[in-house]
Amino acid sequence: MNNRRHSRGFSLVEVLASCVVLSVASIGITAVWRLADYKALLTRLDHRTDRVLREYYELQTFAPKSAKPLTDATLPAGYAPQDPLNGFLYHPLKSNSSHSDPQYDDRIPYSINPSLEGGKLTLTYTVPGYSSEAAQTFIKTITVNPLPTP
Repeated sequence: MNNRRHSRGFSLVEVLASCVVLSVASIGITAVWRLADYKALLTRLDHRTDRVLREYYELQTFAPKSAKPLTDATLPAGYAPQDPLNGFLYHPLKSNSSHSDPQYDDRIPYSINPSLEGGKLTLTYTVPGYSSEAAQTFIKTITVNPLPTP
């Protein structure tokens, strides 16, 4: 008779405890996933900046004089970067674009500043911070051998 009063199911406390454990685990997994995604973005941007600087180096080194991005005309006294020396490092797919007509956002702008001292190209970009952190500015520099002098 005593066996009939005890049910073999879960009690409400056990169900609530398992819900709490699963919720905490999913929050932790989501936080780790977002951090890993942010670190992967930083790595992709680092590789992208290497490729962009390598392209400008090769263009400056091997292109004909008429096609070089850094000529005497683009290096006036102020050394301001010209239009071809600005761009975007990250182009995520817009959420409202269709498969037949994909549209992309332009994110994380960069600028390349030429310097006559030692023939250097400096690429600067700012990445939004992770969670509550402030945005981070990154600078990469390469030396270009045949940089023209004014």
